[in-house]
Amino acid sequence: MHSPNLNVTRPDLVLEWSMELLKAGADVLETLSLGADPYTAAEYGADQSRRREWTRAAVAIAHQASGGQKVYRRRGGPVA
Repeated sequence: MHSPNLNVTRPDLVLEWSMELLKAGADVLETLSLGADPYTAAEYGADQSRRREWTRAAVAIAHQASGGQKVYRRRGGPVA
């Protein structure tokens, strides 16, 4: 499952995916944060603090994978 919760529960796996993308030649990493929006997160029973935790972890992983040398963007979901 591609859940933003993986940033917290399996950061090693998300980091590995990011590193593989970079090895394949990616210039931009997209954080694994789709699902951290209020609507989707509600399906997981996640409140705002949990969504914030997911997003911060996702950005930290992308930053770590890139060594701060690549551009990364947060992937969002529907907004109201």
